[in-house]
Amino acid sequence: MPAYHLIEVKTRQQKKAFWRLSSLIYQHDPNWIPHRRKDEIAVFDPQKNEHAKEAQYVRFLLHDGQKYVGRIAAFILRGDQDKLGRIGFFESIREQEVAFKLFAAAEHWLRQKGISSIEGPVNLGEKERFWGLMASNSISNPYLHNYHPAYYQAFFEEWGFQTHYQQFYYVYRIEDGLPAAYQKMYSRLMEQQKYSLKMLDMRLHDQFLRDFVQVYNDAWTSHDSFQPISYDKAGKIFSLLRPIMEESGMWFAYEKSEVIGIFFMIPDINQLWQKIPTKLPTLLRNLWFYILLRLKKWNRRQVFGLGVRSAWQRKGVEALLLQAAQLDAEQEGRIKEILIAWIGDFNPKMVNLAGKFCGPPVRTSITYRKDI
Repeated sequence: MPAYHLIEVKTRQQKKAFWRLSSLIYQHDPNWIPHRRKDEIAVFDPQKNEHAKEAQYVRFLLHDGQKYVGRIAAFILRGDQDKLGRIGFFESIREQEVAFKLFAAAEHWLRQKGISSIEGPVNLGEKERFWGLMASNSISNPYLHNYHPAYYQAFFEEWGFQTHYQQFYYVYRIEDGLPAAYQKMYSRLMEQQKYSLKMLDMRLHDQFLRDFVQVYNDAWTSHDSFQPISYDKAGKIFSLLRPIMEESGMWFAYEKSEVIGIFFMIPDINQLWQKIPTKLPTLLRNLWFYILLRLKKWNRRQVFGLGVRSAWQRKGVEALLLQAAQLDAEQEGRIKEILIAWIGDFNPKMVNLAGKFCGPPVRTSITYRKDI
């Protein structure tokens, strides 16, 4: 039996080893698509992730005397409910002892901070990325979403984690079109001539950014974990996504001159990374990626957000935005499907709606909790 050594990540080399570990875990998995290293590193960079500025966190590596065999991060976010801690970025070889040593280290650190309940595996920040344990999957892994081997689920559950909620992913196929009721609603509203739809225009970046903030800070106020977004923070998000954003992936709905809704999608750029051999040097991989990006060699978009201001909810504005995206995709001919990622089982209304649009989920993830 190897003698495992737990190492707290502090040095530059240890930080590199923390992110490189996934290459060891998935080196023989043909379905694995590596995350962009810059997206991973940004999670713990306070200049790029506001949550990292005020969070307490630690990262651990496990070494067997010859190589690193596992990793985990534990963190406490400002604004979390009392005594709730989180873990994430867990990776382990197929050895239960390795996984359990990592879980124990994270629990010990969190317990010392007064934490009595753990949630994971999750992101140090927003839920639209790196959130949940992949339990089933029938599509290529989407951009910014976790990918895990099947044996991780047993590791979590045998350590005592229990399902807190499930996350369902759906694929909407452009060729299927929207239900007839939504198409009729779109036509009826457009006939009133007081509604209009605009595609993002980068030349009017500031105005669209202000419209985005106005909708965001109104549409999601009823969500339990809602935090308003500032113009500056929204600008940072746009700046990070700008290299991959498409103007036709972001739609705004207006009543006369008043913005009332947004539909925001990004390309699933993992469809590009999937085409690039993982063993190539980073520079060549990046060059190949940007060539494919310029050539628009993808046919799937991911929903980043669909929101309608409270005063206009339940008035059919969603139909305006969805049909606008549908008609544009039909005209362009390149986009074949839209990934809806993700909808929690705590939102049965949206789960049922997605089921009607898309059929059964194409992927399920799990967010676990455990008392310690």
